[in-house]
Amino acid sequence: MQKKCTRCNQVKDLELFDRKKENKTDGRKSWCKQCSSKHSKTVWSAYKRDKDHEALSASPYKFLKHWLINVKKPNKRARHPVHPSLSIEDLMELWNTQQGKCAKTGITMTHLKGSGKVDTNVSVDRIDNNIKEYNKDNIQLVCYRYNLMKHEMDERLLAFWCKTILQHG
Repeated sequence: MQKKCTRCNQVKDLELFDRKKENKTDGRKSWCKQCSSKHSKTVWSAYKRDKDHEALSASPYKFLKHWLINVKKPNKRARHPVHPSLSIEDLMELWNTQQGKCAKTGITMTHLKGSGKVDTNVSVDRIDNNIKEYNKDNIQLVCYRYNLMKHEMDERLLAFWCKTILQHG
C-alpha cells in the first residue's frame, strides 16, 4: 500500500510513514519519515542555537569566556595568537575597571550573541598591533565597531583619519 507525503508530495510505501493511531484513515502520519526527520533537525538545531546564544548573551563573563575558549582552540586558525596566560579573570578585571564601557568611545558595551554584527558588542583589541598576540599588557575592551574601524592601524592614525573625515564632511 502507498501514500502521498503532504510535505514532499512524493508517493511512498506506507512503511515509510510513522504510525499515528489518531489517523483513522490508515493509521500513519501525513509526512514521511524522511520529511519528519529533516523538519525535526531544523527546528531543534535552531532552538538549541537560540538557547546557546541566549546563554552566551546572559553576561559579559559568558560572552568573553566563549571568545577566549574559541581563540585558544588548537585547531582554530586565529588571526592572532593568544598568550596562554591570558585568562577570563584578566578579561573580567578589565571589564570591571572599564565599568563595561568602551576604552575608546565611552559607550556602554553589549554582549549579544546571535544577533549578527552588533556595533556595541565588546571586542578584545590589541593596543599595539605590532605585538602579534593578545596578552594581558596589550589589550583593551572596545566596541566591535571601533575595533573594526581601527583594524591594523595604530590609534594615532585612526584618530587622524576620523578627524580628517569630520573636517572634510
